[in-house]
Amino acid sequence: MSRRMKVEGSQDQKTPESSPPIVNSVAMRVLIADDSSVMRRIVKNSLVNIGYDCAEILESSDGQDALKLIQGQPLDIVFLEWNIPNINGLELVKQIRKEPQFTNLPLVMITSVFERHNIMKAAKAGVDEYLIKPFSEEKLSEIMMRLESKNLLSGICED
Repeated sequence: MSRRMKVEGSQDQKTPESSPPIVNSVAMRVLIADDSSVMRRIVKNSLVNIGYDCAEILESSDGQDALKLIQGQPLDIVFLEWNIPNINGLELVKQIRKEPQFTNLPLVMITSVFERHNIMKAAKAGVDEYLIKPFSEEKLSEIMMRLESKNLLSGICED
């Protein structure tokens, strides 16, 4: 499976001066898989700050639990860390992409693993976007807009 992916990362942390308009008026179901509760909160707050309506945000601190959550309910996007326990982020991506119903599920790797060969492994495994920690809300916004332009966020979950 080959997908076009752009790597983003920035040391700049920008705080918006005012609340941005909601750019995605359909509420998304999001999974954030990271062993750091602080990082999960940063991703969650950043999504809201850049204007995404997140109806449900699921959190997981390990890959095995994340896989169960993904298989158990419809999601619109998954953010995952490379270095999570039980099933690491790369192996989790490979397992997700093996299942046909998750072919178009957007996967965003948010990690401090930035070596080029690892980024290439993630792209080959099926990661749609790669964001290097620490990241700015501006970089996250760029990634979300790219996913929308690829129509990967157009299949918002419907009950």
